[in-house]
Amino acid sequence: MSEPGDKPGPWEAVAASVAQKVYDTMISAHRGAFAWVDPTYAVAFGNDGYRKEDGTAGDPRTVAEVEQLRNLAVLDGLEEIGFGTSAAGYTWALIFRTTDAAHLVGLVWRAYEETWGVEGSFQRLIARSAIERGRGPIIVGVDELRDQVSPN
Repeated sequence: MSEPGDKPGPWEAVAASVAQKVYDTMISAHRGAFAWVDPTYAVAFGNDGYRKEDGTAGDPRTVAEVEQLRNLAVLDGLEEIGFGTSAAGYTWALIFRTTDAAHLVGLVWRAYEETWGVEGSFQRLIARSAIERGRGPIIVGVDELRDQVSPN
């Protein structure tokens, strides 16, 4: 797991590329998760203002949501292997070592509901539709990056 100020590793670069693809192709999905091209990994993401364009912290609820997701993932035994944001910082992506993307979806929405204090069933429907429409370009886009990163 990377922290602010750490030198980015290869998985952080991949996560940043994934975040940019999510921003470009699935902006209407406020958050969600999907299986990666390698089925031993899954990606959680949010389109909700993680960072401002000037690099300063964005919406504090979003930052808290990401931290809550990390906490929930640790409690469930998931290993975080990369975190990144889109170029503008608005979209975030976390890559986890897990074969259960559906479970990760549940953790994403639980973290959202706990930190934002709202129920997200309507947003889940929007996200599911956007993920299904936008997933193809993400898989194609990160497939080339997979060769740059060792899964171990």
